[in-house]
Amino acid sequence: MKKSAFIAIIILIATVIAGSVFFFTSEPDFDNAISKYEKGNYTASIKIINHLLKSSDYEKSEKMFYYRNMSLNRLIEKIEADLKDEITRATLNNTDKNKFLNAKKEIEDELSDLNRELGSDLVLAVGTSKSTIISGGKFYNEFISKYSGSTFVEELDFHEMKKNIVNNPVRFIDSVKRFYNKFPNSAYMPQIVEMIFSNFSQGVTSSPDNEIFLKELISKFAVKYPTSQEVSRIFISQGENVNLRNSPGLTGKTIGKTADGEMLIQLDKSMDTMQIGDTRSYWYKVTTLRGQNGWIFGKFLKPVEIEKLHADNGTNETLKLDENFTDWKDSNTPSKWSHIEGGATESIGFKIDNESKILYFNEKNSRKSGLFSRYRTGQQFSLQIKARFVSGTAIDIVKTVNEGRSYTMRLTPDSSSLNGRTVPVPTGTWHTYEFTVDSNGYAVFKIDGNLLSARIESVKESGLNDGLYLLNHRETETAECLVEFLKIK
Repeated sequence: MKKSAFIAIIILIATVIAGSVFFFTSEPDFDNAISKYEKGNYTASIKIINHLLKSSDYEKSEKMFYYRNMSLNRLIEKIEADLKDEITRATLNNTDKNKFLNAKKEIEDELSDLNRELGSDLVLAVGTSKSTIISGGKFYNEFISKYSGSTFVEELDFHEMKKNIVNNPVRFIDSVKRFYNKFPNSAYMPQIVEMIFSNFSQGVTSSPDNEIFLKELISKFAVKYPTSQEVSRIFISQGENVNLRNSPGLTGKTIGKTADGEMLIQLDKSMDTMQIGDTRSYWYKVTTLRGQNGWIFGKFLKPVEIEKLHADNGTNETLKLDENFTDWKDSNTPSKWSHIEGGATESIGFKIDNESKILYFNEKNSRKSGLFSRYRTGQQFSLQIKARFVSGTAIDIVKTVNEGRSYTMRLTPDSSSLNGRTVPVPTGTWHTYEFTVDSNGYAVFKIDGNLLSARIESVKESGLNDGLYLLNHRETETAECLVEFLKIK
């Protein structure tokens, strides 16, 4: 063999060995663990995080603990889906004892293997009619012991509450109470109320012991999210001892009564109206917050009054900024606002609607334009803006800048986004867009009171002064839109 050929072989072998050493010794990073989680490979995500936690510092570990818990939660859901038939057989209602024992053993063997591999504590909780897989709490307790005040705890507890409600719907209010008592101002309130109403509609009832708690929770929700769909289902009883019947119509048997001023939740509505005396109305199936269901004639119902709930509950939060665009310096400039430097002032004006002025933006020539206010939000705040995107490509509807960090809400014809976190929505109709920033700088994004995205971080901003930027339009885009109000608290 020629010397040159021998040297080439030696180099090739050395390259292969070096590559193998790098492959087997290179450290997986946290981004890799998150990628595994997002792709549904929860086992791999947990294994990577377990390895990283051995040497990670305190600050970095918090997010790792969170993702390890979330990976475990999703892994449980995946196992329950994969072993659906086995879990169905592993219930106490199964009269075939051999099938029950075989299914139970198969599930427990798989969980035992996973626990050895991941250091977890998954177990099969055998129920009478429904069994489920649960964690003994090892990962969660390790997280809480180090980061008891973490903002991630709320999300983990919310996930646990949802699972408890699915597994034990009869006691769902107990699960809601535990969560609400821990997080009374939770960003998940719309989802909680939606779950309560859904359970009511499915026939799960409350009890008199829960009436005060439910009224407080639902009232607080209605005040904070007055445009949500659930608020349209809240009624107040008019009249003392109004009959609740087991079917719509006067022929229905009386099965209960409502008190004057009692809060009721609509479950259903009759297909047709009925004339009773001088009133024609629908019949509504409702539930009281004390657990009494029945049909009531529409004459005895009135929609809940949000302003009265404000007064009754003392929940009217002080607005730091309440901009309704009623006052204008001139036809293109609202009071307390100025145009951005070099912006096309004629792009901005107002329209009159029911004697109120609505901010109107129309820029079809791709010119830079927008409004600026020196108002500073501070680090912790909540912003609401009611807007409608009429036409065009896109616009930054509002931007907040504080100490070099920013949040930008952007509208396109079919989506809305906050700092790049995009949510599909038909923006051509009126919506109330809202984001709330907590003390740790994380924002939650809502549309019409519905939480759609959370844990949104601020973006580093350079070249812009601290303040509010409204209808910030880029030169490469076109847009026509309307804004009714802007509120900050």
